[in-house]
Amino acid sequence: MGLSYAFLVWSRTGTVDLSRPVAPEQADAVVRRLFPRTPYARVATHPLLDARIPPREEPSVGVFVDGVLMATRDAHLYDPGILHRRYLELEDWPDLRLLTSDSTRDMVAYGHWLRGEQVRCLSVNALHVYRDRGAPEGFEGSAPASVDRWLDLSNAALATVLGLDGDVSVHPGRVEWQDVVVHRYARPPR
Repeated sequence: MGLSYAFLVWSRTGTVDLSRPVAPEQADAVVRRLFPRTPYARVATHPLLDARIPPREEPSVGVFVDGVLMATRDAHLYDPGILHRRYLELEDWPDLRLLTSDSTRDMVAYGHWLRGEQVRCLSVNALHVYRDRGAPEGFEGSAPASVDRWLDLSNAALATVLGLDGDVSVHPGRVEWQDVVVHRYARPPR
């Protein structure tokens, strides 16, 4: 089956410990930096499981001791290389990862940038490998990207970058989706 999600993850080391959140005001600051001309306001707090692919222009953000997690439609891309440049500008966290999976289309996409430069771009669906640029990363294993591995790649990326289980629970002691709190943002009514 699979799990659908669209995440951007900023860090210094390539992983974020979701069990170590910081004050919600830090999420406000991240949203202001990413969207300086859009008057987003924090409107709700909810579990990450409820924010996996949020409505357009309603990102959910969590800030943790070692990085930032954003659930956003802007990350729901078949080609990670077209990610909007604004997301490459959080210098405090020079390592950016895009993690996207869509179980209805049997696809996974992964992008990795270091200091604004893309070092890995991968997109696989049930029909073909759409993108495969840059050196494979550790979570991908030794087998090449292929259509029959899209779900394994999705699960491995989640486990490696965020410490989350994907569609199956195989890692005892991992953070549970419902235990990760993120903050939903929206524009004020006009």
